[in-house]
Amino acid sequence: MKKTFAILSIAFIQLITGGVQAQTHPSWLTLPQNSVASTDDALALLVNPAGLGVDGGGAFYFLAPYQSDGHFEDWGFIAGEGFAFAAEALRSDPGGTRRRYTWGLGFGEDDFYYGFNYSWTTGIDRQNTWDLGIMERPWSFLSVGAVARGINRPRLNGAKLPIGWDLGVALRPLEVIDWSWARPSDRLTFTLDAKLRQFEELPGQVAQKYFDDIDYTYGVEAEVVPGITGHFSYSPEIKGVLAHDSRLWAGLTFNFGDMEVGAFQRSGNGSGVAYLAARDIDRKSWLKPIRERVIIIDNPVDDNDDEEAD
Repeated sequence: MKKTFAILSIAFIQLITGGVQAQTHPSWLTLPQNSVASTDDALALLVNPAGLGVDGGGAFYFLAPYQSDGHFEDWGFIAGEGFAFAAEALRSDPGGTRRRYTWGLGFGEDDFYYGFNYSWTTGIDRQNTWDLGIMERPWSFLSVGAVARGINRPRLNGAKLPIGWDLGVALRPLEVIDWSWARPSDRLTFTLDAKLRQFEELPGQVAQKYFDDIDYTYGVEAEVVPGITGHFSYSPEIKGVLAHDSRLWAGLTFNFGDMEVGAFQRSGNGSGVAYLAARDIDRKSWLKPIRERVIIIDNPVDDNDDEEAD
């Protein structure tokens, strides 16, 4: 835990003192529900590359985002464990077709993980970029994560992009109240993520500091019946450069052993993403057990038996 606090402290100092040009990160594929604190399979490549370091987190995703009219124009796939690769193609954007390719690595042990990814794009005037992430799971019910996005401050249309910071925490309350003996504690997960961005003052735009307008996302994931998991997330309305209305997302995942199919849709506008996933069914839980039962069998040696043996 001390390692996380130290790294986050350095990050916060940089957040307060850093300055950036007013350019936003371009948007990419809509992803299934995720969190920088809990996502630890192949999807972690784009969410928090530190999650790639979790053992048994191998998976393959095929993503098919759709628009409100039901058209499927974009696509993407992500695959790997430890090392992962992703390809994304956006054809529905008014700015034209663009693609992004990403590879990354994750490492770690003793419940502390770290990783990085590297992305390059086509169809837009954007330099290649690097992201760094960390994740720590100090207790059986808690996971925390942090990601620094675009640490090399790549240029978009000639202007430097800001460094983005994503922070998250995940809780599994069934582990706290000790229901884990009767049922897996990963059947209920709560997440809270925060995106921090900073922009300089430009004509027609007010300067924004990292803590002026924080984009929060609240999430819950619950297995409603065996094999069917519900996903919900909510992001309140925010002001500033990245202003958006409140957003509510809901989805379902159907598990067939090592295969999953699901959809995650935004309420109101009807857009979302459908996905097919294949994952390692023998992967270990992302949190260690809350306690270990140790049985000691006392089998004293009979002194008389020793004497007879002599």
